[in-house]
Amino acid sequence: WWDTLRQPFGVELEGVDPEEINQVSAKNAQQSDKSIVIIGMRGAGKTTTGGLAASLLGWQFVDLDTLLEETAGQTIPKIIEASGWDEFRRLELAVLQKALHEKGKKHILACGGGVVEIPEARQLLTNFHRAGGLVMLVQRDIEDIMSFLQIDKTRPAYVDNLRDVWLRRRPWYLECSNYQYYSTKAGKVDIAPPLDGLGRFLKTVTGRRQALSQIKVKEQSYFVSLTVPDVAAAAPILEEVAVGSDAVELRVDLLEDPERKSNPPSMEFVASQVAVLRCSSSLPIIFTVRSQSQGGKMPDEAHEDIHNLLNLALRMGVEFLDLEISLPEDVLRSISESKRNTKIIASHHDPNDTLSWSSGSWVPHYIKALLYGDIIKLVGVAKTQSSNLSLLQFRSWALTAHPSIPIIAINMGIE
Repeated sequence: WWDTLRQPFGVELEGVDPEEINQVSAKNAQQSDKSIVIIGMRGAGKTTTGGLAASLLGWQFVDLDTLLEETAGQTIPKIIEASGWDEFRRLELAVLQKALHEKGKKHILACGGGVVEIPEARQLLTNFHRAGGLVMLVQRDIEDIMSFLQIDKTRPAYVDNLRDVWLRRRPWYLECSNYQYYSTKAGKVDIAPPLDGLGRFLKTVTGRRQALSQIKVKEQSYFVSLTVPDVAAAAPILEEVAVGSDAVELRVDLLEDPERKSNPPSMEFVASQVAVLRCSSSLPIIFTVRSQSQGGKMPDEAHEDIHNLLNLALRMGVEFLDLEISLPEDVLRSISESKRNTKIIASHHDPNDTLSWSSGSWVPHYIKALLYGDIIKLVGVAKTQSSNLSLLQFRSWALTAHPSIPIIAINMGIE
């Protein structure tokens, strides 16, 4: 089809088929029956979340702390009192090894909060998710965890301050997991995550829910963009705002983190915003970090911050991720190769009206977007009605050349 570019646009290009580029990421984008391992701080809701996940997927739930106590014939506090923390950690590692070996498919395995303190356990968990398994970090606001644990006297006391324990373990939790689920419940007793939101998350990350396939069968589809500083404040009107939409876009660059005066918002704040949105709307989420040159608020040079936020989106299992093709190639390839079951919207915006639909100047951007996107999004400017006609002609050409790849082509402006 590259030769046909000369006919409508008169351009000379050397092409690379997007199917070849996407082979690496596509191999992980499939339904998985591998067991899900849940990690996280004590009191974050691992057991509750794990039980619900098992019920939703029809799998068996195993609490590894309970299994350890059954194996040892003693409660964990008694083991620590009689034999010390080192012996407990040895038993904990042995139980994890055995569970991963014997219950590697269609099980939900909830680990103890301190399993990441063991180097060998961290390696086991990392190897498991690198081999295609799911290790899910269940998170909850640390203040809520502290409040919850004050009334739970059934667990051994921490040797160190709880906040210090969290700060020490946090990088290990991230290293050992490839997904994370943020619980929005703040009560001291009820820490059950909203069932619908958890169900959509699990079905997406295990490949059982394909939002794009459901949307593609429609002749017309729409999404609504949330340009609010705090999703929680808008939650009561989300249902009304999103009427008739097929997806909801979270503009991360427009969020205002109360703990930070400037961009970017913290990872914890963004994770909580995704969680609130997932629990407030049943629509698929489009995660967008729009840079300034593309019409957004995120500084153009903040490549590392943008990369980290995009990785967070993949870890949180959003259905769609907007990826600006103006980002550095290493960022584009990294996100594309890590996307798993998230679909990428490869986008380019031209708010300054430097490109033309009719001259062929949009073609290189379309071709680059093909390399990384499951969906293509191109946004230009219309100064006259003829600009809109040229856009329709471009869109028609693109759909003829690649009918299986949806394209969103939009003109901004009063025309």
